[in-house]
Amino acid sequence: MVITQSLKLVLLLLVLVAAFCFADYVPYTLKSLCYAASLSIKEVLVFVLPLVVFSIVFHSTSKLRGDSAVKTLLLLISMVALSNSASVAVAHFLGSYLSTSATHSIISGAQQNARTLEPLYATFHLPSLISSAKSLALGFTCGIILPAVLGKRSIDLSEKLSNLSVFILDRIFAPVLPIFILGSAFKMESEGALTSLRDNAGVVVYIFASAFLYTTFLYLAGSGFSLRKALGTMKNMLPAVVTGLGTMSSLLTMPVTLTAVKRSIKHPHIADISVPGSVNIHLLGDCFVSVILLPLLVATLGTEAVTTSDYVHFLVYVVLMKFAEAAVAGTGLVLMFPVVEQYLHFSPTMLSLATTLFILLDPLITAVNVFGNGAFSVLFARVHDLLFHQKKKPKRASVSGRIR
Repeated sequence: MVITQSLKLVLLLLVLVAAFCFADYVPYTLKSLCYAASLSIKEVLVFVLPLVVFSIVFHSTSKLRGDSAVKTLLLLISMVALSNSASVAVAHFLGSYLSTSATHSIISGAQQNARTLEPLYATFHLPSLISSAKSLALGFTCGIILPAVLGKRSIDLSEKLSNLSVFILDRIFAPVLPIFILGSAFKMESEGALTSLRDNAGVVVYIFASAFLYTTFLYLAGSGFSLRKALGTMKNMLPAVVTGLGTMSSLLTMPVTLTAVKRSIKHPHIADISVPGSVNIHLLGDCFVSVILLPLLVATLGTEAVTTSDYVHFLVYVVLMKFAEAAVAGTGLVLMFPVVEQYLHFSPTMLSLATTLFILLDPLITAVNVFGNGAFSVLFARVHDLLFHQKKKPKRASVSGRIR
C-alpha cells in the first residue's frame, strides 16, 4: 500500500512536470480536450460530494458511539472541534500577516499568455440536490440517533455507505486524477498562473514551520509543560510521521500512531478511543494549509472581493468540514470545492491551481496531520484523566478503617 501511494504521487508529479515542460509541443486541440475532461470530472465530483460527506460523517459518528461511553464521545468531539478551531484561528493570524507582506511580490510575478486555453466541447452542469453543509448536519444527526434506534443495523448501513464513498473516491476519482491535473495544468500554463509561485518557496516553509511550532506547543501542553516528556513523546511519534510522509494517509498510519501514543500516556486504553476516533477528523495540517494558502491565492489571483462575512463563513466551514474528510490522498480540498467557490469566489482556474498545490503538498500535509494527531491524543488522554480518573480518588475506606 505504501508503494502504491508513493507511485501515485510520482505519477502525479510526472504529469504535472510534463504538462509544464512540454506544453509547447502538445497540440492545442489535445490540451483543450484535456481541459474539457478536467472540467467534466470536477462537475461530477461536486455532484456526488453530498453523498460522500454524509456517508463519512455518518460512519465515523456511528463508530464512535459503539466504541466509547457517551461522555467520552462528547469529550472527544468537543476537543477535536476546539483543537481544529484553535488551529484555524492561529493559521488565520499567521496567514493575514503573510498575505499583507507577500501579496505584492507574488502579483508582480504573474503573467498572462496571449492565448488562454478553452475547453474543446461545451461542458455540462449537474444540479445540486443538497448542499454539503446539510449533508454534514444530516450525517451527524443520523450517526447519533440511528445507532440508538436500529442498533447494529445502523452501524452496518454506515459501514456500507462509507465503503461506497471510499470506492467512489479511491476507485473512480483517483484513477482519473492525473487527467484532472493534466487538464488543469495545461490551463494554468496557458495563463501563466504558476510562474508567480516560482520565487515563493518561502511560503511553504512558513506554513509548515508554523504548524510544527504550534504542534510542539500542543505536545508541551499534553505533557504538563515538561520539556523532557514532550521531547520523549515527539521522539516516539517520529516513525508515525515518517510513515505518514510515505503513505500520504493518516488512516494507513494509524497502527503506528496508536503504538506511539500508547507508549506516551498513562492509560494506554484511552489511545484505543482517541486515535481511531480522531484520525480522520483532527487534521491540523489541512487547517494550516487551507487557511493560509487559499486566502493567499485570493489575494494573488482573485478578481472578486471577499467580504468579512464570506471569510468568517469560510473559516467556520473549514472547521466543520474536517469531520467529513476521507482517507484518500488529494481529496481534502475536493470536499471544500463548493465552500471555496461560494465564499472565496474561486474561479475554475484557481480551483485547479489550489488542487495541484494540495496534491503536491499532500505528503507534508499528512505528516503534519499525523504529528498533530499524536499531540491531540496525548492532550486528550491528559484531559480525560483530569475529568474522569480523578473521581476515583474518594476511595478512602481504608482510612476510615484505620480510624476505627
